[in-house]
Amino acid sequence: MGWAGIRFWVFVVLVLGAPALLMAAGDPHATDLGKLALILGPAAFGLALNMGVDDRGRGAANWGRVGVAAAVTVLVATGAVAVALVFGAAQFQAAATTPGAVALAAVISALTSLLEELGWAAAGVALATRAHGRRWGVLLLGLVWAAWHLIPVWFRVGLFPDLEAGPPAMIAAFVVSCLIYRELLTTLQERAGTWLAAAAGHAAPNILLAGLMAAGLGGFGLGAGWMLFPAPGGLVFPVLALAALVAFRVRNRLSGRTPDPPDQASRYNQQRQGRPPPSGLSEPPVRVEIPHRSPRRKPTFIADLRKPTSRTGPNVSSWRTADHPDRRCACRPKWVKADVAVQPLRIDLPQCSVFLK
Repeated sequence: MGWAGIRFWVFVVLVLGAPALLMAAGDPHATDLGKLALILGPAAFGLALNMGVDDRGRGAANWGRVGVAAAVTVLVATGAVAVALVFGAAQFQAAATTPGAVALAAVISALTSLLEELGWAAAGVALATRAHGRRWGVLLLGLVWAAWHLIPVWFRVGLFPDLEAGPPAMIAAFVVSCLIYRELLTTLQERAGTWLAAAAGHAAPNILLAGLMAAGLGGFGLGAGWMLFPAPGGLVFPVLALAALVAFRVRNRLSGRTPDPPDQASRYNQQRQGRPPPSGLSEPPVRVEIPHRSPRRKPTFIADLRKPTSRTGPNVSSWRTADHPDRRCACRPKWVKADVAVQPLRIDLPQCSVFLK
């Protein structure tokens, strides 16, 4: 296990261990401190271990896509609430509350969501993907995120009363929901180039649900009707979140099939296979200079963009150092995001990073 793996697992132990130890004490004051550690721990430990927010070096954020992130998750939450209301798994009865109380519930939900994603999206995603790659890193982070939510459920401190009252199948559905939801939030974060997209995508439905519940939404049937619970823990929310995720993947694939200039991407591969390149093409399809901490070492790679949406990213045909163009660079790229057609591609090398536009 390298340094990246050590940092990630230290993060996991701290964010899970600190609140669990405090809540396990059974003392009311320690329980309150455990709740505080639960809310602040991911941001505090994540930013410390990641040495800041992971948006450094990404360039300008796409704020339009931050708004899209909020809109997508609001649609998911709205759909889940609508299904619960239609099938009688939830009722809306106007509560004897004031608009100020509804607004306060929404503000508290927004702040806690922002703090949560400051730890999980701004730092946790980077720690996980550096240690275990994009696919397994986000999957592991989703599992840790689910376990983090279930700590107060296990000790029954009242933070998530619906999960505490639900059957074991609801807990399993909640874990699955966290895996899907974390993948969706990470996808939204990558599309926008900033962790604030994940924060917006997390906060928007939380604000909606908190406001509706403060205004009178309730009566959730957590017996046989737990499947229609309109949040993670039910089945409708993760299904709709998965549909949104699949829609993004399909859209990305279709965008990646935009025709390139004739044979532009295959020229270099044909050269490697000993076939003459098409006429008029004398340069590789992409050549990118990668900043390096050492001024004398300037690696360059050549990417074949025929498969911009493949699972591992564009096929890297070759990359070499500028000072020794006849030698291959010793280190190999680690793909963090493969969707070249939709947004810049970040490629992490040992002490190097670049955006492919």
